[in-house]
Amino acid sequence: MQFHILGPLEVHGEHGRMRLTGKPTAVLVTLLLQANRGVSHEHLIEAVWDDRLPNTAVAALRTYVSRIRRAFADIEPGTAERIVAQPNGYAIRVQPGELDLERFRAHVERGRAAAAGGDFAEAIDNLDAGLGLWRARAREEWTGTLGQHMAGLDEEYFAAAEHQIELKLAVGESAGLIPRITSLITAHPLRERLREHLMLALYRSGRQSDALAVYQEVHHLLGRELGVRPSPGMRELHQRILAEDPARQPVAVTAGPQPDSTAVPFQLPADTAHFTGRDDLVSQLLRLWPVHRDGRARGTVVISAVEGMAGVGKTTLAVHAAHRLADRFSDGVLFIDLHGFTPGVDPVAPEHALEYLLRGLGLSGNQIPSDRDARSALYRSVLARRRVLIVLDNAADEAQLRPLLPAARGCGVLVTSRRHLVGLDDTVHLNLPVLPAGEAAALFRALVADRATPADARTIAGIVALCGHLPLAIRIVAARLRANQAGTPARLLAELTDVLTTEQGLDWLSDGHRAVSAALGVSYRHLAPDQQHAFRLLGLHPGVDIEPYALAALADTTINEARRLLEHLHTASLVIQTDYHRYTLHDLVASYATRLARGSPEAEQRAALDRVFAFYAYTTSAALAVAYPWDAAYPWEIDERPPIPAPGTPTPPLEDEAQALLWLDTELGNILATAHHAPGHGRPDHTSHQATILHRYLRIRSLYTDALAINDLALHHARAGGDHVAIHNALACLSAVHLWYGRYDLSADQARQALVLARAAGNRAGEQDALHGIAEVHMQRNQFTSATDYLERALDIAVETGNRVAELGTTLSLGGAHQSLRDYDKAAAWYQRALTVSRGIGHYRAVQHAMRCIANLQWLQGEPGSVVDTYHEILAMARASGSPISEQLTLRALGNVHRQLAQYRKAVDYYQEALTIAMKTGDPMFQAEAHQGIGRVHQADGRHCDALSHHRTALELADELGQPSVQARAHNGIAHALSSLGDTDRSREHWNAALAILANVNLTYTEEPDITTATILAQLATLDKGQS
Repeated sequence: MQFHILGPLEVHGEHGRMRLTGKPTAVLVTLLLQANRGVSHEHLIEAVWDDRLPNTAVAALRTYVSRIRRAFADIEPGTAERIVAQPNGYAIRVQPGELDLERFRAHVERGRAAAAGGDFAEAIDNLDAGLGLWRARAREEWTGTLGQHMAGLDEEYFAAAEHQIELKLAVGESAGLIPRITSLITAHPLRERLREHLMLALYRSGRQSDALAVYQEVHHLLGRELGVRPSPGMRELHQRILAEDPARQPVAVTAGPQPDSTAVPFQLPADTAHFTGRDDLVSQLLRLWPVHRDGRARGTVVISAVEGMAGVGKTTLAVHAAHRLADRFSDGVLFIDLHGFTPGVDPVAPEHALEYLLRGLGLSGNQIPSDRDARSALYRSVLARRRVLIVLDNAADEAQLRPLLPAARGCGVLVTSRRHLVGLDDTVHLNLPVLPAGEAAALFRALVADRATPADARTIAGIVALCGHLPLAIRIVAARLRANQAGTPARLLAELTDVLTTEQGLDWLSDGHRAVSAALGVSYRHLAPDQQHAFRLLGLHPGVDIEPYALAALADTTINEARRLLEHLHTASLVIQTDYHRYTLHDLVASYATRLARGSPEAEQRAALDRVFAFYAYTTSAALAVAYPWDAAYPWEIDERPPIPAPGTPTPPLEDEAQALLWLDTELGNILATAHHAPGHGRPDHTSHQATILHRYLRIRSLYTDALAINDLALHHARAGGDHVAIHNALACLSAVHLWYGRYDLSADQARQALVLARAAGNRAGEQDALHGIAEVHMQRNQFTSATDYLERALDIAVETGNRVAELGTTLSLGGAHQSLRDYDKAAAWYQRALTVSRGIGHYRAVQHAMRCIANLQWLQGEPGSVVDTYHEILAMARASGSPISEQLTLRALGNVHRQLAQYRKAVDYYQEALTIAMKTGDPMFQAEAHQGIGRVHQADGRHCDALSHHRTALELADELGQPSVQARAHNGIAHALSSLGDTDRSREHWNAALAILANVNLTYTEEPDITTATILAQLATLDKGQS
């Protein structure tokens, strides 16, 4: 393939030119600008939309990438995978010679190298070839952020064009250059060097008066536009032309003061003796400056910025890498600590840093001008013909750095900063995370040497975990152990565990000259007052991460202001970006923020927390009302989802079911953490509210552990506060949770307690629900006759109270009870009634469920072929309504039918589709069921090893969920596979395990009609007979 971005975007493949328009082209150009390197979602989104971000930017970005991949495949098969997904973005794979930008840069580098070696002809040929790749200015069709990046390419073009003209003037060309120079001046009227070239070309072509006229024009232009005179070089050329210099040769430009040519600086601090890990990052830095055959680094200026939070090891990494790189830079290594974030020290001013660097390059004090701009120009001139590595450590910001960056293409620059230096263009940014657990432990062991033994491995893992794997904290605690002759890792762990539970814990992480709190304090003091306020408020947020709407609630501000504040905190490396507009805090940073927050007035803290509780309560209710509207319309409690007043802070748009479920899935960790946090801050009502309204969602998502924990907490505090409504709600939810787990005694007991409370309060909806819950326990115990009695009583209440959703649920359960009694006619009648009710209230999910139950009945009665069309109808409805649960259930039913018809290929395809959706939604129950189906097909098709693998996966998932029926069926599948593979002993173990599980919950059957206690006992009997 060929990629052209030097002008309008064009991509060519084997079958012609790519057809792509609109925003996907901006995505592709942005990727090509960083070819073979990862580009973050944030960077891509900024390039496409600038500040006009839609709420679905990340989703839209995925769509655009998909379009690009299809466009690639259309012009050259097999190229769709050129764009690869990365943890937080994408990258495009480009082969050498495919991208015109890379070819241009390669020609320019070869041209400069040839010119430096005196081969002007070779240099001109390369520059001609490189410039010939341009079809138009790069920026012409782009605006905003992407336009700025493309403007940088235009600057490369003009720099190369200027060099080309200089060389052609040097070899005697004149008249033929005049149109070219004039054209360039039209685009860049203030570039004095171009005017000098034009004056010289005109003069050498015999057009002295025109040359002088150019000088007068530029003299007036600079005076009018900039208030300055022409440069000394231009003024000197003007005088020579006036004097009719007979040589008519290019005027040599003086280079200013010349440094001591023998000075080869090496200013690096010593490399650490205990540098540990970071192999990938070190390799990445070394690859930025590959070695040529002559041992030198490549001839391009490369700037790399190592960024990260306080104490993460930026300087250590930079110094270590610089030592490894030093021999690639023949003219030395410069190092300066810019004190951007040094406690008690002001950042170094750029003019002072320049003086220090110039002295390092061999200049004496009388050679260094006093003006900062003059120093910066001299610094670049001195470096123009040198290969020097410059390490700029601990930078405050981009303004401090810009005067210190060389222009010479033989130099390298390695910057470290706590800030994300997003304003530095053409820079390779490396965000330094904390150490992985293994490397953190290795660092601690290296620092304490013989004070730790191999037996201390788990203790050391605990120590470094409490340090948050932060190198600074690890070094401090290791120093404490070294200094305490009686200390051991175990005692250190105990002491560290103890102190970190107090507000003084961070103060303990100090060894006299290093302190975690002091390092964080410098970052905090560098923030503006509104940013400091936002950071303190983050210490109050109980969630696992933070996004703009939650911060807007904490800070009582607008969504745009919250976004801006989080971006500033990220730039300051005080929060870690985990996804687009999502951030988290390192544990020690969170502790520091919490300590600052607790120093705020108590009323301010309470108000911030109340706003957060209000935000999560309202938005959770709103999301559930959109995702499950029938619950809102027909509650099972008197007022299950009471109207929650809108908070006074922004809330996210929840316009449809997909948006609502996405918000719930994304924010669940924060919703639950806030609910668990609320009772300790005087708000058990928030916990009770969230536990009740989340009930259906947690059930559908198979999040049984979360449901149990939040309802246990709600029940405890409701009983402590004597809140009978909250007690009833918690008992009703817990009864259902224990039913899911197969804890039938507990489920029945709590349903009966809920029934008593409901009747005492006159809560008919609660009474109906409790009766239904007791019936479900009876059904799980195979007590179907008594179950129907409870269900009919529950149905009477539902009908009397007009609760049609309750009527719907009860009729579906009555259908299931009669199906289990093998009374298929009654079952069909109840399912038909459920279908009628669901259609009457517009409950499209229940319509699909009732239709599926009716079709399942036909399948059970030996009519598999007749239900295929019905299942396909339901599948189409599920997909049209965007219901992944209904879609998976139907796909699984189709898999069952085709498995029974011995159409194994189709069966696997349906099960695999269901598994793909389950993996995407993260639902372990549906994953287990899909693996069960695939395993059964493979077993029937003679692929016993594959069957074994899938059934084992299903068992692992079922064990995590604690679902006895799924566990029993998985054991049965494993037993069949092992038996077919000749391992009868282990197959016997698994069949016995299945029987024990079913007996423990008083079941003799499972959801699959051919897996019952009777069929399992028959398999065991067959094994016994075979061994006798």
